[in-house]
Amino acid sequence: MFNSQTEVKFLSIYVEENQGWFSATYFNALFCVDLLTGKTEYIGYFPKEEAINAYRNIVSYNQYLFFIPYYGSTLGIYDRNTKNIIAVAIPSDILNKLCNPKFAFAYVYCDCLYMYGANSDIIVEYDIVLNTFRLIDKFMGVNEIKGFRASYYLLVGGKIYTVINDFSAIIEISPENLDFRILNTDNIKRNFYSVIEKNGKLWITDMVGELYEYDLAAESCHSYGLIDENEKGDDSLGLFWSTYEYNDKIYMVALLNHASYVFDTISKTCQKNEKFKIEPHRKFKFRTNDAMPIWFLPMQCNGMLYFQWEADLTLRILDLRNNQLKTLPVLIDKEHYCKALMKRKLERDGLVVETEDDCQLELYLDELRIDFDSGME
Repeated sequence: MFNSQTEVKFLSIYVEENQGWFSATYFNALFCVDLLTGKTEYIGYFPKEEAINAYRNIVSYNQYLFFIPYYGSTLGIYDRNTKNIIAVAIPSDILNKLCNPKFAFAYVYCDCLYMYGANSDIIVEYDIVLNTFRLIDKFMGVNEIKGFRASYYLLVGGKIYTVINDFSAIIEISPENLDFRILNTDNIKRNFYSVIEKNGKLWITDMVGELYEYDLAAESCHSYGLIDENEKGDDSLGLFWSTYEYNDKIYMVALLNHASYVFDTISKTCQKNEKFKIEPHRKFKFRTNDAMPIWFLPMQCNGMLYFQWEADLTLRILDLRNNQLKTLPVLIDKEHYCKALMKRKLERDGLVVETEDDCQLELYLDELRIDFDSGME
């Protein structure tokens, strides 16, 4: 048995109270982390799914957590009542029409899960009650829609808003019949990278850190120059990859240089957030930290913003209520990794593992120790 622990990389998390559920990117196991201590529990693995980084977005509905396929070919489902984990295969005729990555985002409407194709105009409906899939061709052949890009969506006034066309346009969709219209955002100079909503207005950031206020009722757009051109420097460093709103303030963090800004929607003023500074929790011998991206997790809960920095794989929690940042290493026992890896390999080789302690697991222990050490350290 291993006694050491390792940190884990994940790109999406579902948070409820002080717990978070996620699927690791290296292999497809399900974990639950205590957001107060970082203690992590291995729950199980998603069977019949071998893709690396199989799942990205997570959708909650009743007792279910739906893990939306990113590079995977199955829909992962976790029943929190029964503790069962299943992977439902997507029909091959639908998979053949999808690009890689598979889906950008998803939501539930009337007992159906709607998954929007990444880099495509395809929507796949999964009937939760009947356990059936259906391809929806509502947008196929529509020249104005080149594909869904963003890993997020907004639900405002019963409408769905998301980014299309290489982040160059915003689309409004009616979920009951999937009727749509493309918003007029011609005066936005550059491609979008983040969109949030506050009081019937969309707040949009572009690729160099400009902030726009789009009034949905008036269908008008106003621009706010946030960063002085001399301070901005390289355009790529001004990119606001993720934007969040709390208490009439908009928080924006740049992807690469980690600069943070706070915009007051009442006074229309913006200030650099000096209290929000990202520092590594350990030193790196062969890698520099200043150019490493932050992986923003599409989750904000009760004023708490969650993201992960690729430099050290720690979960960062920004408390928007008092503007404090917490660093939380999410530690996984190596034994938990090996269990899931062994079970996956046994299944791939045609063997069935019915229990966690099945003696067949020991057949591949030495081999998987080598695979683990070479692939994860």
